[in-house]
Amino acid sequence: MQLPLRTARTFWLKRTVKWMAVRPAPAPAGDLHWCHGFCQRENKQITSYPCIAPRVQKHAPPRSCGNLHIPPNVVCQFITINNMKKLLFLTIALSFIVGCTNGKKIDYLTEEINSLKIEIDSLKNENLMITGQNDSLRDRVESISNYWFDKDTEGASLVKKGIENPEQFVETSLRNNLELIPLDAVLGGTMRFGKMQLLGKNWIIAEYDDGHILGRSIFKFELNSNNELEFKELDSIVN
Repeated sequence: MQLPLRTARTFWLKRTVKWMAVRPAPAPAGDLHWCHGFCQRENKQITSYPCIAPRVQKHAPPRSCGNLHIPPNVVCQFITINNMKKLLFLTIALSFIVGCTNGKKIDYLTEEINSLKIEIDSLKNENLMITGQNDSLRDRVESISNYWFDKDTEGASLVKKGIENPEQFVETSLRNNLELIPLDAVLGGTMRFGKMQLLGKNWIIAEYDDGHILGRSIFKFELNSNNELEFKELDSIVN
């Protein structure tokens, strides 16, 4: 046991001597100066120690707010994610509002279009009815204003043979005989009779055209034994 104790004592003495050799001499009392930077300036004996860099201790946050400490990068990420959520919510809300508004506008415009279509169809039907009435009135005016033919006088012979409307009977018979037109159609047109007017009890003047050329002719007509009219061209003129 003496050998280990002696060895330990020898080691300790060597270290003490070495440390004392490095340690600077104490400054005399009353000497005002700064030591290595770690002693206080006082008017008494100053003891200096070897310069050893102090350890910097990181202070932990208080227990009351230790759980609330969040690194700055995490806070930034949290704020960015929160803003993205708000932006997404606003986008969805605006899309829903715009979609509802557009849907209402489309429904309103569809109703307006349907209403206009119904109104157009009604106007077309009314136009056709007015056109028919106009044609009928024009025919009546022309028949009434025909100075050259009267049903009770010039048409008496036809009435006696059972023809109730002599003027219509003569005009219809002539329209069914297109071969009586003395002009040939041009440029692919088709000759047809137009306006007609009876001149007394045996004559009729008729107008015809194919859309390109126009002509007028006077025909003489007679009723044969089969109660059919026979026509004969008397004179023609081409415009």
